[in-house]
Amino acid sequence: MSDSPYAPPQSFVNRDAEREIEPVPEQILKNIDNGWKAGAVSTVFTFLFTLVGLSESNKYGFSAWNFLDVLLIAGLTIGIYKKSRVCAGVMLTYFIISKVIMIIESGQLQGGAIGLVFLYFYGKALQGTLDYHKHMQQQ
Repeated sequence: MSDSPYAPPQSFVNRDAEREIEPVPEQILKNIDNGWKAGAVSTVFTFLFTLVGLSESNKYGFSAWNFLDVLLIAGLTIGIYKKSRVCAGVMLTYFIISKVIMIIESGQLQGGAIGLVFLYFYGKALQGTLDYHKHMQQQ
């Protein structure tokens, strides 16, 4: 260390620079990618169905409030893209609750097969985000 008052301070921040960081396993990243892609598809279709529903003399029960649904799904999708555990969990929960409400209101299961596909991808996105953060904490 120098006695000069103008000498820069010494830093030992890079002591662990030699330690190699393990890459995130591909399956974890794939689960997250598939989750946000499913969210993007859901956002687009919800937007399109809202537009069609509003223009069809409102026989499907759509209103301008459905655009809030579009914004919520889009925001949660961005959160999944950024690997947010909270957004992935909220997206999965929101999807399940919205499907239950649709079944209660209509009395029938509509789009059950496609709903199961989205349920799978949202569940995998939640698993992927949890695994991602667990992996990063172990570094």
